[in-house]
Amino acid sequence: MDTPNLNECYLYFALTGHGFDPDAVSATLNLAPTRAVYEGSSTGMGGRILGHSSWQYGTPVLRGDDVFRLNEIADELIAALLPVQDKIAELIKAHQLETYLMVVLTVSTDERDSTPAIGFSPQVISFCHAVGASIEFDIYQGQADEEEEADYRTDNPPRVLH
Repeated sequence: MDTPNLNECYLYFALTGHGFDPDAVSATLNLAPTRAVYEGSSTGMGGRILGHSSWQYGTPVLRGDDVFRLNEIADELIAALLPVQDKIAELIKAHQLETYLMVVLTVSTDERDSTPAIGFSPQVISFCHAVGASIEFDIYQGQADEEEEADYRTDNPPRVLH
């Protein structure tokens, strides 16, 4: 039996800063975030209070062959933000926000698994430049245990993206 490729990733665009309301960002952009973090809220982990707010728009966790389409997935993500690019730039300036495109990648430690190439189209780079966003990577090494590996195909049907 072939073992599944255990690489996975997700991408998100984020606006972060102090003294802004993520709900107001959603209203201004007419776009629901995939995650919003509110300054002053508790993380639930030891009761730590967050010192910043964050508005994030991103993908679900991608597995299997989708991981090898990082550049296409980034294009799809940014395509949804292009119509509101000017509003994003205005929000960044008005609230002195930091912004970035984050790639969170878990790379399998199984040497039989291929690893994805990472690249971005001129459209993604142009968008990031226009709004002053950095491109950041959060990369982990990981390998599922035997039980997870056996259940992988059952628990993770292929995802169809646009």
